[in-house]
Amino acid sequence: MKCPKCGAKTSGGERCPECGIRLRPYIHAQALSARWYNIGLEMANDRDLSGAVNALRKSIAFNKSNKNARNLLGLVYFETGDIANALMQWVLSINLNPEKNPASEYLAEYEKNGRQATQLEQSIKLYNEALEDVRERNDDMAIISLKKALNLNPRFIEANNLLALCYLMHGKNSQAVDLINTVLKQDINNEKALSYYRQLYPDKSRPVPKSYRSDPRNSAYYMPQTVSRSSRNTQRTQPVIPMFFFGFISSAVIVGLLALPQLMEAKQQELDMQVSKYNQLKHEFDELSNKYNESSASLSQEQPAQADMSLQDRVKQINTAETLYSNDNATEAAMILVNIDTTDFSPEIMEQYAKQKQLILPLAAEQFYISGRQQMENSDNDTAKTLFNQCLKCCQEGDEIRYSALFQLGKIAASENDEQTAKECFAQVAQNHPVQSVKNEAKRYLEEHNV
Repeated sequence: MKCPKCGAKTSGGERCPECGIRLRPYIHAQALSARWYNIGLEMANDRDLSGAVNALRKSIAFNKSNKNARNLLGLVYFETGDIANALMQWVLSINLNPEKNPASEYLAEYEKNGRQATQLEQSIKLYNEALEDVRERNDDMAIISLKKALNLNPRFIEANNLLALCYLMHGKNSQAVDLINTVLKQDINNEKALSYYRQLYPDKSRPVPKSYRSDPRNSAYYMPQTVSRSSRNTQRTQPVIPMFFFGFISSAVIVGLLALPQLMEAKQQELDMQVSKYNQLKHEFDELSNKYNESSASLSQEQPAQADMSLQDRVKQINTAETLYSNDNATEAAMILVNIDTTDFSPEIMEQYAKQKQLILPLAAEQFYISGRQQMENSDNDTAKTLFNQCLKCCQEGDEIRYSALFQLGKIAASENDEQTAKECFAQVAQNHPVQSVKNEAKRYLEEHNV
């Protein structure tokens, strides 16, 4: 592997032979990235595209240069009709890994089929126009635009969802059901489609998607552990083998599996503009969907024309956090979520908020922790303390990473002769940390200082 700080080639030891930085946190992050990639691949195979997107985002969050994860995420986005984000992932993948990257083939393939590109671009323009029409309460024109968009790109999930929402708001439940079922056949765990399904059939449950392997965080210590040579080799190679194997066959198997059409052509500047406009308009769709879910009356009941602006602003913050998370920025998204005032939130909004916290906060906690360890290695204790404290805000009582962060804060406090803070941190670690060696170290400090 290459040293992430100086770029020197290393043999994967504890420290870089050139600059001396510890490599264990980076190796740990790469292992987590590999595990999330494999989970995302399994979900994509089982048509749980929403779950695959979430897993692959986590994979990239731990290793932004993981080209296999970026390429697969692009394929999944493309399958759902999210062309802008698909292209963005492939362009980023090529920029980070220009040599022998299948993403170059994906983009080159599209250049051979300009007619299909035009159709896909037109479907996005029609979808954007429909969002504007819905915002202006011109639902009839929105329905016409969405039908045209789906005629050009039937697999455009967001267009299907928005058309279903329009039908629901007009009481056309049977037409909405057909669209909802279409989405759920394509993406068995699509959150919006499932929300609409529950509104239509509150007493009818759908088959639950299969449970996937356990969360990688459940099998990975946050504190470096001493292991035997054979165990260390196993841990290092296990996630790497499937990554290179699936990377080798991804263009053949995944493209065939998802039945992807030829890929789109776009220049970098045009792509950025398209992504920006798409995300802006997608916020409008999310707000409409949230308003619909807030209604406890019939599906055709008219939504309130006005709402408390403060409440609207706070709901928008939830959407902002989702956008940040979509753009691989879980830490900023988490800081928004932990500071939101949930007063007067409806049960539906609280459910959305809780789901986002459950998804984003654990990932942000891991990123804050790993970044904090890296800053400690660089002797920047002030920044490290900030990162560990942010990690704590994203944790719950009983989380292992919470006590690992407290352990690091205790070590920093001890090095700065802040005995009171060190005692408070080590007392919690000694009582709650699941790793015995860490508990013992905390206890030794407390004993030496007569606690």
